[in-house]
This record gives sequence, structure tokens and C-alpha cells, in this order.
Amino acid sequence: MKVDMSGIAAPAPAKASAPRYLFLDVARLLAAIAIAWEHTPESPSLVRTSYLGGFAVPFFTLGAVFLLFEGMRREPARAPLAYARARFYRLYLPLLVWSLIYILARDLKGLVLHRPLVTPNLGMFLTGAAHHMWFLPFLFILSLVLFWPARWLSRARSGTRIGVAIFSAAIGVVIGCLPFPDVYHMITEEHVAFFLDRAAAAAPAIFLGAALGAIYPLIPSRLLRNTAMALLGLAICVACIAVGYLTHTRRVGFENAAGAGFFLFGLAPWEGAMIGRTATWGKMAFGFYLVHVLFIEGIQAAAVRAHIQPSAGLDVAVFVGTVAGTLPLVRLLSRARLTRWLIP
Repeated sequence: MKVDMSGIAAPAPAKASAPRYLFLDVARLLAAIAIAWEHTPESPSLVRTSYLGGFAVPFFTLGAVFLLFEGMRREPARAPLAYARARFYRLYLPLLVWSLIYILARDLKGLVLHRPLVTPNLGMFLTGAAHHMWFLPFLFILSLVLFWPARWLSRARSGTRIGVAIFSAAIGVVIGCLPFPDVYHMITEEHVAFFLDRAAAAAPAIFLGAALGAIYPLIPSRLLRNTAMALLGLAICVACIAVGYLTHTRRVGFENAAGAGFFLFGLAPWEGAMIGRTATWGKMAFGFYLVHVLFIEGIQAAAVRAHIQPSAGLDVAVFVGTVAGTLPLVRLLSRARLTRWLIP
């Protein structure tokens, strides 16, 4: 409460409400589905098309950094230990449980296909028992590291924000243009090497997200969140992925630029009943990301058992079956009282 000159208590100004990023949840759903395709193709005719989902992880990375900076700007008094504890419960605890689930699922797969069983090791529980799970510990570490810069920036003046935005964007662009390091020749432990390799690939998006988080409060919303900017972002995403695909390269710069373009697309101010319903599924994007490989490997294992050879038709069937199975399962888990915590 504030007190005016007459001594009468006046109510404190209301806290600004957070902007609605409704379509961003739709974009998250589309990106999660793109990752499912990235992990699906095995046939010679379609295996290269897995690159078409390369924009998704940079998109999620940039979005996570941007939302961290925005959240800290609106709540700069967050307690560090409480924040770290909340992130651990949301990201790392589900990782441990899903790691056990994947180990059991792959042991079952090994029994069905008469292959060796999985030998658990510490790396599986640090970075995830399945390769795609690296993203959760990556987000956990990233959020803890960026907590302090985001907190400092929440109290910074406009000039400082502009400087941070320019500096961060420049670093992101430079990293995207540098030769990609060969982590596997430096580290022998497979899970740790894979984690560092994927983290390095997403590094440009970290700095691009910090740049956007720094400059965003200074840009009038109508200049950034409009249909023209959304379509421009989508065009950038499609162009960068197309160039990478057609030139037979997996350049980190193209993937991160595509992810940044898709994030601009996700900032579109579009709303409506259909978008609202779709957005509810997009809120479970990380859950989809965690679960979908169970369906991919399960269906592919069944195909091997049935002596079905890899083909384009099988790839499409695996993808459709994966999406159709993962979405309702994640929805069910997120609604059940005992399992909702497993869906970040």
C-alpha cells in the first residue's frame, strides 16, 4: 500500500499482466511434431528428410531463454534457491523417471529382437537414457546459468538492454558461422559427448534468445507481433532449412536461423477458438518430446519382428502412428493426478 499526502492509504499499482502468447503454443506443437519426423526416417529414400525438423530444437532453446528473461523482468524478486528447486522438480526429476522407463522399454525391445540388454551407467541418468532426452538437463543447466544475467538485466536501463542485445546477437551469429567442433574425438563417454555436441549445436539460439529477451521490452508490440512479421519469420525458417537440405549440409547456422524465424512466426498475435484448442495441446510439447521415441522405436521394432523392410511407406506409417499415439497418451498423463508431474 502507498500513502498519499493526506495520509490516506492508496492501493499499490496493479502488477502488469503477462502478454498472451497463444499462438506460440501452437508453434510449439508443430515443432514437437517436426522433431518426431526428424527421428523417424530409416529408408534410403527419406532418411535425408529428417533434416526438415532441424529448426525445432533451436526454436525451443530460443523460446526457453526468451521466456526466462521475460519472466524475470516481470518477477525480478524471485528467490534463487526456490527457482532452482522448481526447475529441478519440473525438468530433472521427470528425466530420471523417464530414463528408467526407456531402459526398461529398450530391454523389452532387446528381448523381442534377441539383442543385448541395456547396461545402465551414470551418464544415462545425468543426460538421459535415450539420446533425445539430452534437452531436459540442457534446459535445467541453462536456466540456472542464465538466472543471474536475467535478474541483472531486469533492473537495467534501456541503453544497457540495447547493448546486451547487440552483443548477444553478434555472438550468436559468429558461433553459427564457425566450424562445428568434433566433440566425439575429445570425449569418450557416449552420453556426455552427445550432450555436449547437441548443446554446442543449440548455442547460437541461446544468444539469440538472450538478445530478443533484452530488446523485447523496448519494441512496441505492434511492430514485432503482427501478421507480416510472422509470415516473414516463417519464410526465413523455410528458406534456411531449404538451403541446408538442398546443399547437403547440416550447418548449425542454418538450423538456428530457421529456429529464430519459426519463433518469430510463433509470436503472431493470432487467436480464436481453433487456435485456443490447438494451443492446449502445445502446452504439452515437452511431454510429446519425451514420449514420442517410445512409439517410434516400438513400431519399428514390431516391423523388424514382422520382417518388414525399411521403406518410405513404413516411415510415413511410423510417423503417423507415433503422432496419433503420443498425443493422447501425453494428454492422459498430464491430466491424471499421479502422473501430471511427468509432463514438464
